[in-house]
Amino acid sequence: MCSSASLPVASRALAGEGSGVARELRERPNSTFTARPSRAKLTCMMLDSRSGQNPPVKHHYIPVFYSKRWAAKDGRLIVFSRPYKDVIDRWRHPDATGYQNSLYALRGFEPSLAHQMEELFFRPIDTRAADALTEMEVNRNNAKWTSASRSAWTRFLLSLLTRCPDDIELFRRRYKADLIRSNPDVEERYLAVRREDDPPSFAGWLKLRPEAEVERNMFQTFQVFIENQKVGEFINNLLWRVVDTSAANLQLLASDNPVIRTNGFQLPHGHMALPLGPRLLFVASRSQDFIEQLMQTPMRSVVMQCNRHIVRTARRFVYASDLSQAAFVRAQFGQQPEKRMMERMLDSYDESGRAIFDGYDFD
Repeated sequence: MCSSASLPVASRALAGEGSGVARELRERPNSTFTARPSRAKLTCMMLDSRSGQNPPVKHHYIPVFYSKRWAAKDGRLIVFSRPYKDVIDRWRHPDATGYQNSLYALRGFEPSLAHQMEELFFRPIDTRAADALTEMEVNRNNAKWTSASRSAWTRFLLSLLTRCPDDIELFRRRYKADLIRSNPDVEERYLAVRREDDPPSFAGWLKLRPEAEVERNMFQTFQVFIENQKVGEFINNLLWRVVDTSAANLQLLASDNPVIRTNGFQLPHGHMALPLGPRLLFVASRSQDFIEQLMQTPMRSVVMQCNRHIVRTARRFVYASDLSQAAFVRAQFGQQPEKRMMERMLDSYDESGRAIFDGYDFD
């Protein structure tokens, strides 16, 4: 997490300091977190909806609908990266960045079935989020939110915090390491369904599971992090604002770690922000005072602080519409890595003594 000064200006108004007691959060209309009918049930059976089609191999953790907001007239955007020592810039089409081949592929599955997480889970998230983003672009703070559309945007925010290559690598490593330990609750549940010819313990049973089965259960557990009802409800109930930063005369940047968030998000001054394009910023906060102070802050200061965070916490890429901030990006690229939310969530499992596979499907 970043410090409490994620969006602050010199006056520190954006951190909520000196603003007094935040107003009590009132329930927002249409703020119930609407769960999808079910999480994507990963199957070892042929998917009828994709029969005869080649599954998508390019898995975008920064969706094209989002990055293309920074595209110039020719449809390309500037992509800053640091493949070796120096930061370089290249013009790229949105489809050619922010992805990794087979990032969410299920190992041990047939090629036609290996990409179900991309097809059945992330693609619907991105499709609905694209509609929500268009609504904000068109209607700004008069956006016509429903429980479904608000939840779609919340789900997208949570996905951006948990779906990058580092997140998936960490989750896969920690999940499989977790398979060698168990706890009394899981063992009790296992014994209740254990057959006579099964190993005497759940830990022993797990060691015999085929890779495809472990991968299926692993990614179904992963979905819980994004479909979390408590977290989703909390974000849905925040005050949401779309801030037009055109007056800054400075464009917002984006990156492969684009969500700005504070320590102690449940504190009165806690907030979350996401650039929606070079001149639009999404902000969510518990505090009306914070929102009002943000709107009174010079937009150039807001944009400068956002860009500083975006660039300094970038991992692989920074996105821009032009090269006007190239020197700044090269000097600050990746200078302040932050702990990923995925790592924090996995640590919470360790601290609670629960196993990541508490929800393992025994069927």
